[in-house]
Amino acid sequence: MKTPKIKYRIAALLLALMLLVLGGCGAAPEQTMTPTAETESQEEAKIPGSVTVTGEAAAELTEGQQAVIVAFMERYYQSMGRLEVLDCGDLFSEEEQVAMHRDVWTLLCEIRRASLSDLTLLDYAVTLSCTAVEPQEDGTVRVRTEEDTVMHFAASPAADSKILGMFQGFTLEGSEEAGWKIQRHTAWDSAYYPFMRFVARDNGLSEGTKPPIEVGYSTVEEQRTLAEENLAARLAQQGQQAEPMSVRNAYDREAAVAYARRWAGERNSEWPEYDRYGGNCMNFVSQTINAGGVPVDTTGSAWYWFGNGNRTASWSGVNYFVSYVQANTGSGLVGDAAAPYYTGEPGDVIAMGNDHFRHIVMISEVLTDESGNTADYLICSNTGDLCDFPAGAYFYTYQQLIKIHGWN
Repeated sequence: MKTPKIKYRIAALLLALMLLVLGGCGAAPEQTMTPTAETESQEEAKIPGSVTVTGEAAAELTEGQQAVIVAFMERYYQSMGRLEVLDCGDLFSEEEQVAMHRDVWTLLCEIRRASLSDLTLLDYAVTLSCTAVEPQEDGTVRVRTEEDTVMHFAASPAADSKILGMFQGFTLEGSEEAGWKIQRHTAWDSAYYPFMRFVARDNGLSEGTKPPIEVGYSTVEEQRTLAEENLAARLAQQGQQAEPMSVRNAYDREAAVAYARRWAGERNSEWPEYDRYGGNCMNFVSQTINAGGVPVDTTGSAWYWFGNGNRTASWSGVNYFVSYVQANTGSGLVGDAAAPYYTGEPGDVIAMGNDHFRHIVMISEVLTDESGNTADYLICSNTGDLCDFPAGAYFYTYQQLIKIHGWN
């Protein structure tokens, strides 16, 4: 594979992101009785997909309320499917929400376009399980749902890429007569975290419950700059080779991946879960590595869990785990905490974030180009729960490969 010229890729990213300022999700164009060439073109480009609302609480939704929620999800997946942002202004009542979703969707599309693999969608099937419909005193209605989606990316058409149990919350205002609009939308999705100001209030958790992740407010310009820098740094690692490391015991990569796929959307009752205490991602990855035959390490830097009161921070904290891999030289796990990005194998892990590590995932499959060179990875994770999902499709562009060699 010829190494892409980074300056061209980043220049293209910059140009496309500049369009964010010039374009956006304004009000929908007035409908006419005669389809225009533009609307006919949009229909021809439509990605095959479906959005279904289920769950016991779904019966409490009016036809209009359900319609606007379905329209939102359709608009999102059609945008991600083509990597072209579709107008969403007609779905919201607040301009701030229109702007935030325009920004998030545009940035996410450009990040995916910059990938070495084709991250357009071939199809998708979304199921929203409605868990609560709560009328408020001010006339608005809060709707809580959990999203389960199966999609197929052009880069991995045989893989069922899954989003499992992702919270999607909607505050609706309006009426059946006048129509319903979305006043506010929140989601436990990394793409929205940097832009949400009131996550703790609106994430659907009971009052006083700690949200699953602490977030701050960021600007589009800040996230754009981070994405450009991170993507350039990742592309610069093409062609680099991993350093060999001596180990006494092999790592069972197949067993680790099998465990990751089995528990990507559930929690193994034999282990604790930390979804409401910063996230379960590192705890999940520790379990998968352990399932691959790497025993807990009670000496030296240490990496173990024997109970909530008898564990190391490295078992459930991403940055602590990275430090453990870097520092450990005796018995226990042997790995490279900063291996060249494109040298990953199934069973290796990727720590990621925007400007620092917030998340960690396990590689389940390597995606290659026509020349057999690594282009991307499919991954499994907890919080959010994903199975065989492309790493390049993440909003988190700061990604570092951690290669697991085995154990001593």
